[in-house]
Formats: sequence, C-alpha cells, structure tokens
Amino acid sequence: MRVLFVTPSVVGSGEAVTCLHIARDIRARGGEVAFLASRTTASLLRPEHPSRVVELTAELEENQRRWTDIVHQFEPSVIVFADYPLLQLGDAAPPLADARWIETIAELPTSLVTLDHVGYCQRPQLVFFGPAHRSQSSASTGTLPVSMEILLPCPINGPDTEVGRKGIPFRFVPVADELSGALRRSVRRRYLAAGTDRLIVHAAPVWSERVAVQLGLRLYDHWPRLMDVQLGDLAARTTVVSVNSGALLPGDRSRMRIVNQPSLPPFDFDLLLRSCDLFVTENKISTTLARACFGPTPAAHLSNPSRLAEVHAWPPSALRSIALEMEREDPGSIFSWEVFPIWSTSDVDELGVFHGNSYAETFESCPIFGRRGEGGAIAEVMSDPVRRSVISERRADYCERVARLPGAAEVLDMLV
Repeated sequence: MRVLFVTPSVVGSGEAVTCLHIARDIRARGGEVAFLASRTTASLLRPEHPSRVVELTAELEENQRRWTDIVHQFEPSVIVFADYPLLQLGDAAPPLADARWIETIAELPTSLVTLDHVGYCQRPQLVFFGPAHRSQSSASTGTLPVSMEILLPCPINGPDTEVGRKGIPFRFVPVADELSGALRRSVRRRYLAAGTDRLIVHAAPVWSERVAVQLGLRLYDHWPRLMDVQLGDLAARTTVVSVNSGALLPGDRSRMRIVNQPSLPPFDFDLLLRSCDLFVTENKISTTLARACFGPTPAAHLSNPSRLAEVHAWPPSALRSIALEMEREDPGSIFSWEVFPIWSTSDVDELGVFHGNSYAETFESCPIFGRRGEGGAIAEVMSDPVRRSVISERRADYCERVARLPGAAEVLDMLV
C-alpha cells in the first residue's frame, strides 16, 4: 500500500501528528508513505520522513503543480487528507483547492480518504471563529467529493458507530504505557527544582495564541494567577511547563515556577506528557488532550461556562476578583468558551464530535474561574486519590473499547 498524506493546516499540528502515527503503522506493515504538507506541518514531518515531504507554498498554481508531480511520481493507492475541509476554510491552509482542482481529484483512479477530527466532514456548515462581540470571522466547510471516505480518529471520536454520524472509527495510536521509574525521573529532572515537586504540562496551540492577540484577549497574561488560586498550597511546589510559541505565560505573577517551552519534537513531547502529574489545556478538541487520555496521564480541560452577569452574582472570592479585574482592564474579556478563544459550548455542540461520546469522561472539566468563583478543582485532580481513581476507571473503559478498534493501516487496506 502506498499512502499520500495531505496535511495542509497552517495554524495547528494535531492533524499531522495523527498522520505520523498512521504512517508508522503503514510502514510497519511494509507500505510506503509520502506527504504534501504546509510549512507548519512539514517541519514536524521531516525529521521522521526527510525525503518524503513536499512543501506547499503561498501560490495556487505552484501548489497544484506540486500536487500533480507527487501524485504522478509516487502513484499512491490511497490519498489521506487531514482534514479535507481545511482546504476550504480560508486562511487555514495554503491555496490548493479551486473548482478545477476539485473536479480533477474526483477523477483520480485512487482511493480518497479524509480524517475527521472534530466534525467538519459531517455536513456542509458555516463555522464561526471567535466570540461574536469581538469577531464575525467565519468560513464554510464545503462538501466532500462523492467518492471520499471518512475516517474518525480515536481517541477524540467515539469508538462506537453512532446513528447519523458518517465515517469509520479507527485507533490511530496504541495505549500509552507508564514510563519506567528511571526514565520518568530523568525527564522530570529537566524541569523540577526538587524531586518531590509537582509537574503540570500545559499546551496552547499556535492558532489560540494568534487569535487571542488579534482579538485583544489577555487570558494568558492572568493564567498563572488563576492557576495559583486553583492550586492553593500546592502552587509553591509546582512547575508548569507550557508548550507554546516560547513566551506565552508571564513568570512573575504566581508562586508556581513557569517554564515556557517552544515546540518539542513529537517523541520528546510524548515523554514529557507521560512524565507529568497533570496535563491541562483550554482546547477541548486538542489531539494532545486525546493522547494524554489514552494513557496514564491525568488531564483537565479548562473552560469558562459563565457569562459576565453570572460572575458578578458570585460571592466574593479571589477568582471572581481576577475575572472582574480582567473585565475592567478590557471590557468583553469575560465570555463563555469551551475552546479558547473561538468556540462556546453551543459552537462545540454544533460540530457534534462529543455527541454520545464517552471520550469527554476521560478527563476532568475544570472552570478556569472556578465554580461560582470557588477554586480547588485542579488541586483535587492533582492530589485527591478518590477523584483520580474515578477518572481512571472511566478512562479505562473508553481506552478498552478504542483498543478493540482496527488500526489505520487495516482500515485503509479495506478501502483500497
């Protein structure tokens, strides 16, 4: 089997990381792989596939020429898009998919497949990006070629076939085992001042940082103070390694030690993820969150389900004070979100990826401003054995069902 992966995202790497795992599975079975990639994803793919990555440019005609060349030279039996709708979401990808190109790919004597990480492929839909009071940015996901099959990566998608949901669930990564004690201690020593300190890994995707800056939202400036309150007495003995562009979180506004870590190679990041005491993110659709939940690492999704009027009605608390301070500094800072800073609960519901999906039970949901301003949820996830045990049991059930799914190479074999 010869598989060409198209990884067009210019704002995120999650889809490309999924393809890396799939490519390993294909090569382990004797297959061959190649990639047509955006600059963002090419830098991630090249270390593992140095001679198999063709990079897209900013020019439509040049990209279509490179597409034609790699299809003719590599002669793939399957072309996997990750994810196809990204090609039609405006600035989310380099220019490639005009009307003429869409007609030609439908005529290829090759199996066409798209991954669907978050629900873009389920139906044509208009997706809005950003809170309505700050942004009216939107894009249409368009339609898929009639012959294109949909694959649903698990974890993230539910492992069970659901009525009305298109696609074949598959397992793209093996369940991650716990690291040996020596290796785990070695990774932790790179970041911790003392062996008994706690290690939290935080991840903020490039697009989240970029959109927050564009919309003038300063949550990350206050993030260390919010976590300091959430952790209580644990804060002074906690190091947060935030994987971001390199300078996202201020280090002088908390008792915690803050390490801003620029992007890591996938293998090194996986070791860090499996060595920490807790993984946290404001991105509910994060593929990193999915990988954490498909292994031994406890994880929490930070969100804000509360609107400003509700925050005003809370009893006095440190978290309420920080929220109102943010609003005074920049009116419009406090709004409801599930995926910061672009999507509310209703936006995520519209995508449908969590409908009937027990994946959401594998991590803890923690309001970043607390429940009615009362913090401590993060500290409980870190230190309460009963709470950790409940999450572990839920996760074990989900992971067991995902582990029974066929791997990517097996599913692609069926489609060729």
